[in-house]
Amino acid sequence: MMEIREKNGGSNSWRKKYNNSNNYHNFSNNENSVNKSYSGNANRIVAAVTAAKLAAPAKPLKIIFEQDLNNEDLSALRDILMAHPGNSETYFKIKQRDKNTIVKTGFRVNNSVELAAKIAQHFSDSLKIVQS
Repeated sequence: MMEIREKNGGSNSWRKKYNNSNNYHNFSNNENSVNKSYSGNANRIVAAVTAAKLAAPAKPLKIIFEQDLNNEDLSALRDILMAHPGNSETYFKIKQRDKNTIVKTGFRVNNSVELAAKIAQHFSDSLKIVQS
């Protein structure tokens, strides 16, 4: 494939045409224009990925209470959940003698491995996280 380079007038830019093609690719010797072009594209890509993540439904955090928690443990759970803010809804399944109750809480968390590890570390015997 043969490459033809042409100077564009008196500017510091040039264009490249490949043999047997009518397509030109414009280039510039001006670093600022190249950096701005890549920077603009990168910003658009980051914005699109961020929007897609926000639009995608977040997996809810589901916690089963295997045992009753005292006030101190409930406060510690609240603190852990509040330290991991995000978009995932949080549900508690509370086991009682004759029935189970599912409660949708007001907590919105970042349902991550780190959060699950923190909950498991503090409440390994009393709480169980359901992976959905």
